[in-house]
Amino acid sequence: MDKSEQILNDIYQNTKMGYDTINTLLPKVEDEAFKRDLITQRDGYDQLAQEVSGELIEAGHKPEDNSPVAKVSAWSSIQINTLTRHDASHIAEMLIRGSAMGTIDMQRILNHNKNSDSPAVKRAQALLKCEEQNIQRLKQYL
Repeated sequence: MDKSEQILNDIYQNTKMGYDTINTLLPKVEDEAFKRDLITQRDGYDQLAQEVSGELIEAGHKPEDNSPVAKVSAWSSIQINTLTRHDASHIAEMLIRGSAMGTIDMQRILNHNKNSDSPAVKRAQALLKCEEQNIQRLKQYL
């Protein structure tokens, strides 16, 4: 897998984690406006994951999903962190932390590919912008 495909795969894994996290949290959300915002955010992750998956398949690569250990770890963390508290403020904080991790991942990719204007790098820029917008939108629920 070349550098561009690795970047696309990193984006795929990041968006799938965001999608799965929101899907796990949605049943715990009682505030309807917050739920609508989360569905919009989830759908954005899903759209980008599908686009990147298509690009990887076109290039002859199968998108690599997050490891089962990472999935179980994320699910368990969500369950523990929402066991006694699942108000909008707490869930927004959890999602902001997750989006911040995504921001770090994408910024790292961009820093290591400063002189590239490849489509994969442009996708990383788009996800970085999306994560930053998600953080701003979630702040209102803190």
